[in-house]
Amino acid sequence: MADEMLAGLEKEGGSRVKMLLSYVDKLPTGREEGLFYGLDLGGTNFRFLMVQLGGNDKRIANRESRAVAIPPHLMSGSSAVGEDVVVKLQTAMEKQGVDIHVAALINDAVGTLAGTRYYDEDVIAGVIFGTGTNAAYVEKANAIPKWEGELPESGDMVRFKGLPHTSAMHHDETPDLKIVEEKLEETLGISGTSLETRKMVVEIIDIISRRAAQLAATGLAGILKKLGRDGSIDKRRSVLVIDGGLFEHYAKFSKCVETTLSELVGEELSKSVVVKHADEGPGIGAALIAASHSQYRNIEGNPDVKY
Repeated sequence: MADEMLAGLEKEGGSRVKMLLSYVDKLPTGREEGLFYGLDLGGTNFRFLMVQLGGNDKRIANRESRAVAIPPHLMSGSSAVGEDVVVKLQTAMEKQGVDIHVAALINDAVGTLAGTRYYDEDVIAGVIFGTGTNAAYVEKANAIPKWEGELPESGDMVRFKGLPHTSAMHHDETPDLKIVEEKLEETLGISGTSLETRKMVVEIIDIISRRAAQLAATGLAGILKKLGRDGSIDKRRSVLVIDGGLFEHYAKFSKCVETTLSELVGEELSKSVVVKHADEGPGIGAALIAASHSQYRNIEGNPDVKY
């Protein structure tokens, strides 16, 4: 995995692992002040977050959030394909008389990394195990051969690259696997299944989910190795923060990820590797990155501009 990551940093298309540059070259430090907003566009919900940052003393002094379901007819549009979505968002807000400047566009893994590292400097990666799977970590800009243009002063982040019904069936502990029977009929229209059939379904789910968790753990081990956190160079505490419904709501999957990672890195190193669920979602990370980049550009604190 680490070799594939290196190949992906070398050139576009050079690896099966897509090492995408995020162009976020500054993470929040805790010194940021001002009013900032985060918009989190998920698969089914749109979340709006407002945070008041108070600097080192208060950090997040106040926050408000709201989530709304995305209407189905808006999920299948193609008007933004090939377009600059930041420009479109900025234009749409201006038409509505909303005086907010769009400072950054990030994905969920980058937001998770920024939001959790704000509180814990030992966080080395933000990972998403949900509808999609990706991760973000901080890479030294001079270690990215495919980088074009002037190198930034700080590191640059790159990211690489289950279902509720499945989880419910996998965790079915009823004697006759009643939940499995109900889910098969509800989701697939298969009724009148025998207990033997239902046991076979659970066994298949166990095999598939275990394999998926083991592959996920291999990706996490690859990040540790790429960053020298595999015990060969750096033995500091390393925190991997994971978000996404698959990890949060699928207990057997998340447990297998943690167990497999411990086996891959070894008993001694596993003592300094922490895997935990993200308490803060990507939305707070988006607001914090907007804050850190506005400060970086010396425009933070302007009372006439909101981000």
